[in-house]
Amino acid sequence: MDEAIDILSRLPLASPRNFVLCDRGDAAMVEVAEGRLRVPRGLALTHGNHFQLPDFTAHDGLNVIARNSSGQRQTAAKGCWRRIPFP
Repeated sequence: MDEAIDILSRLPLASPRNFVLCDRGDAAMVEVAEGRLRVPRGLALTHGNHFQLPDFTAHDGLNVIARNSSGQRQTAAKGCWRRIPFP
């Protein structure tokens, strides 16, 4: 996971992006904009088709309808996580 995050931090991206990475014992949502990188980690992450982190939302090119739809999907996914028992 750390190697993948390191590679993403060095990629010359043409526009802001978000990525979800998972391995056997960890998960990360990587948000990249203007050469900056944010990487929340944890086993119960959800991510829609929009930036999650407040300092990156200005880079989101989604229109209001798409953003609302993405937010609804993310809210539904978070609800599913709450019903799953974790060890």
